[in-house]
Amino acid sequence: YIQANKDTKNTFRNVFNLKIGGEARAGIFRFRAGYGFQPDVYKADFNELDKRVRSSDANTLSFGAGIRNETFFLDISYNRTSFG
Repeated sequence: YIQANKDTKNTFRNVFNLKIGGEARAGIFRFRAGYGFQPDVYKADFNELDKRVRSSDANTLSFGAGIRNETFFLDISYNRTSFG
């Protein structure tokens, strides 16, 4: 596994993923929003086509709403992830 470990270290870099979000409550209603950032994990330089296909930073926005009481709950959400 020595060569595989070297290849991994030469290809990937350490990253820190960021996720933050919150929820607001108003009676039985719930409203949520969040943001996530996942940076590119590749060290190596790729040609432009390979870079677009294989790697890039990802930004995710999420929104949600719901109704909750003692006997049931209903939630709906929307997530959008963009790369680049």
